[in-house]
Amino acid sequence: MVNLLGSIAEFERELMLERQREGIAKAKAEGKYQGRQPTARRKAHEVMRLRSEGKSANDIVRALGISRASVFRILAEDEIDRDNYRTDEQFAALEEAQRRPFGAIAPSSATTPPVSYPKRKI
Repeated sequence: MVNLLGSIAEFERELMLERQREGIAKAKAEGKYQGRQPTARRKAHEVMRLRSEGKSANDIVRALGISRASVFRILAEDEIDRDNYRTDEQFAALEEAQRRPFGAIAPSSATTPPVSYPKRKI
């Protein structure tokens, strides 16, 4: 008895999904089904510009009308992008530092200046 009810429910679900797919196809054909429009990620350049001008996260939120979480996500993604951008000399220094045992002091001839990242063009 339970198997019969389960198979009927499965059949109804398949019919429902089929009607849903047909409706979505029709709406797409009419140009009405486009999905959610991105909001905050379109404003990433503006967030970075305002931040480079010295604006706080709250000022950026008020100016652009996006959430604080979106502002911090965009800033974090930019930080990751900058961390992944290094010159060959910086890679060589990192590889050398990784070969030394933890806590070992670098020889005086191998001292390298602190890593500085070029400003990103926005």
